[in-house]
Amino acid sequence: MGGSLAYKAGFWMKLDAKDMRILLMMGIAGGFGAVFGTPVAGAVFALEVLAIGKFGDWKALIPCLLAAYLSDWVCHTWGVGHTTYHIAFDGTFDLLLFAKVLPAGAAFGFASRLFSYAMHRLKDASGKIFKKTPWLMPAAGGCIVIILTFIAGTSDYLGLVLLLPHQTASPS
Repeated sequence: MGGSLAYKAGFWMKLDAKDMRILLMMGIAGGFGAVFGTPVAGAVFALEVLAIGKFGDWKALIPCLLAAYLSDWVCHTWGVGHTTYHIAFDGTFDLLLFAKVLPAGAAFGFASRLFSYAMHRLKDASGKIFKKTPWLMPAAGGCIVIILTFIAGTSDYLGLVLLLPHQTASPS
């Protein structure tokens, strides 16, 4: 949503392609910082998401960090909290765990790259399909999500998939 709003604002301001790209990255970073409460990760994600296989525009780093921290600050100011994760570390190094993490990291990186590639191809294809009526693209995407939710038989995969203390996962 942050990227979409930034893009529309840049369109109204008649920004050139370079400035539009930076504004889009700022919107993505701001959205990420607000939703997850992780502004640094949001800024890095925004720089990565627009470029497959290479790190994004370094000139956008400071604006993305500002957008992400500002959105996180606004959330905190309005009393919106984020899920806190605690990772216990006792200071010992586990070689077996490290040996497991390396291939897992490579697999996750490959999956991320494949996802990014698929998203770009899907965007290109849907742009051709909905060339005359681009407003139908998000409507079709929403219908696909609804259909997949019915096929899966659960709404567990919608949203952030974070369970509150009083909730339990629905049986799959």
